[in-house]
Amino acid sequence: MKNRSLGVMIAGVLCLLSGAMMLGDAFHSTRKTHRAIENMKAERVLDEAGYQRLLHENQLVGLAVLAASEAWLIAGFGVLFQLGWSRLLALICAGISVLWELGWTVPIVTHDIPFLGYLVTNFSVKEFSYELRRDLYIWLRSALIIGWYGLFLWYFTRSSVKAKFQKYARHTPTTS
Repeated sequence: MKNRSLGVMIAGVLCLLSGAMMLGDAFHSTRKTHRAIENMKAERVLDEAGYQRLLHENQLVGLAVLAASEAWLIAGFGVLFQLGWSRLLALICAGISVLWELGWTVPIVTHDIPFLGYLVTNFSVKEFSYELRRDLYIWLRSALIIGWYGLFLWYFTRSSVKAKFQKYARHTPTTS
């Protein structure tokens, strides 16, 4: 049995946790968005072509999140068993997750950043409009998620962790 450090075991469990959270999010968000699209069609906000396009986009996003969650789960099991390839897979998953988070957050919030100027002049929580609270929530949520995946990037790029995975990668049995 390999001599696993506590840090590698915790990282493996956190990779599994990330995969499980993404798996739940893939199903929940896809279902929730599908209902919203159905409501937009019922209220005649969308024509048939727009309805079909949004349904197709929702399915593609759901499949992408599902694939990412499976990659995180595979990386988590690999890290737990300290397989040589799993460190690289975890790094790739963390990098893609950071890019994904930036990819949807930046376009939503940068159309206008009203709360920054508002906070400087009138700091009153009661006067925050829905848009201000929403933007603040999105920025905070994104910062936490990017920080979460940033921890994976930081941990798996450390030379001591890299050495542990390279050590066991050399001893992987090969078939002849």
